[in-house]
Amino acid sequence: MNVLLINQPTNNRGDEAAHRGLVRALCARYPAAKFTVAFLGAGPENVRPMQVAAANVEYELIPLRRSAALRIPAYATRFHLRGLAARWHPAYRRLRQLLRQADYVVNAPGGICMGGFQNWGHVFQLDLARDCRKPVAYYSRSIGPFRDGTWRERLFRRHSLDLLRTFDFLALRDAQSMALADRLKLPCVPAIDAAFLEAPAAAIPPEVAAAVGAADYAVFVPNSLVWHVDYRGADADRIDRFYLAVLERLCARDPGAKVVMLPQLYGVGPRGDQRYFERLKAQSAHRDRIVVLPETCGSDVQQAIVACARCMVGARYHSVVFAINNRVPFVALSYEHKMPGLLALLGLEERGVDVRWLGQADFDEATGLRAIAAQLDQPLPAEVTERARALAQDCFQALCRRIDACGWPAAALREGEK
Repeated sequence: MNVLLINQPTNNRGDEAAHRGLVRALCARYPAAKFTVAFLGAGPENVRPMQVAAANVEYELIPLRRSAALRIPAYATRFHLRGLAARWHPAYRRLRQLLRQADYVVNAPGGICMGGFQNWGHVFQLDLARDCRKPVAYYSRSIGPFRDGTWRERLFRRHSLDLLRTFDFLALRDAQSMALADRLKLPCVPAIDAAFLEAPAAAIPPEVAAAVGAADYAVFVPNSLVWHVDYRGADADRIDRFYLAVLERLCARDPGAKVVMLPQLYGVGPRGDQRYFERLKAQSAHRDRIVVLPETCGSDVQQAIVACARCMVGARYHSVVFAINNRVPFVALSYEHKMPGLLALLGLEERGVDVRWLGQADFDEATGLRAIAAQLDQPLPAEVTERARALAQDCFQALCRRIDACGWPAAALREGEK
């Protein structure tokens, strides 16, 4: 049986953790199957850090210029030229070949591509899978919000909803996405982030262990936010001042402990988390107690670091996932709906601080800081972590039932036709 994974995000340690969790689980469940992960336009340096070393997993890197990736999907969809693009352009032609060879297609876990970011390349790959008449699992994603202010937004919304209705398996990872699916009458399976499929036991490298010191540190994962579609026009200085105030509070809690900052993005140059964290550290009065780890720390190592922390404050979705998966007290700085949606799934709404207005004059910084302080001393019950892992396993087993129902019969038919 051939299983193809498409739309796998790169350069993000959280997406890396979800990828590893899912692929390792699939390899354990189907040791005789072949798994291919297709990347369009990603370089070896982007893919190598996240690879799962298994005999039945292959990573195919298909060259694609960024300009083509941005233009072709949108124009081909708008002018009904998808078939021509798939035959004419070598990257999409190769992807179509892989799709035709697949018995089952899994859209890899990742961010909100069917929503505010309006990722035309994302839906284009799904379109090609549908054109090839392949069963598709849209696995452990978030969706929405779907805007309709312009004709382009309305087209994307209509096209996305059309695709969502055709999937063989739809699993959504947060309560707000599930509620949206319910309003749209889209049947879906309750999911949670695929990183909860495993609790990796990685050794912390000696140089990292020496930098962070004793296991009594706090972890802080801020997010510059100005890259986000909902924060265009936000005041970057206001955002930085709030994060510096959080650093001040974390350092004041225990004058002898360090604050460790974990970069989630890697290999993206000036937009990377490490540079942003270093800039915040340089502005802090406690810079001698702040440790910015290198962006080369993989997701397994990051989870091991979080597991040894006293507490965690995170403005990145997967920093919260890592804290829950390792039963570490945390506060989530929620900047988009996938974060409060995750907390709602687990009954942890009180651990979220709404920062959607961060960077605006009317954001109440003092209230946010008090909310953070109030939650950091609250232990995380073991049953919360167990519930998250159980939900991840339930969703994975549901996916396997669909693979068993569609993938193996298709593989047998394909072999019989040879």
